Amino acid sequence: MSVKFKVKDVNENEASLKWIEGFQFLGYAREHSVTIDQKKEDGGENLGFKPTELLLLALGGCLGSRIVAEAMFKELKIEDLKLDIGISRAARTSESNAKWLITVKVHIKGDISKEEKEEIVEKAEKYCKISHILKGTCEIQAEVVS
Repeated sequence: MSVKFKVKDVNENEASLKWIEGFQFLGYAREHSVTIDQKKEDGGENLGFKPTELLLLALGGCLGSRIVAEAMFKELKIEDLKLDIGISRAARTSESNAKWLITVKVHIKGDISKEEKEEIVEKAEKYCKISHILKGTCEIQAEVVS
């Protein structure tokens, strides 16, 4: 399906969304586009990412970028980096009103100690904009697993 959609000039903190049909949307930010849809069993055609998947990827991209930046700042060499991100309903406790629990399993390969890995992940959480946006409704647990 070819969709004509003129992209207006948007800055880096804006995006545009155009409804295609059914549950399909075409999202634009800067000069990039992404297709958004639902799974077939949810009424969509499964032609793109679900909104929740994009949210998790946004968080992972933000944390990943911050991890790399922190490692570079400390002159630590990362050979490989992988983040596995999941979301589920959170169990409410007296300490947290979070409705959602997001878990981030961080896999870092390189000549970096476990303590250094944990430190750069902790700093990444502190400086990730997406983390800050989600904090009110989500509890985010990042864990270095390797």
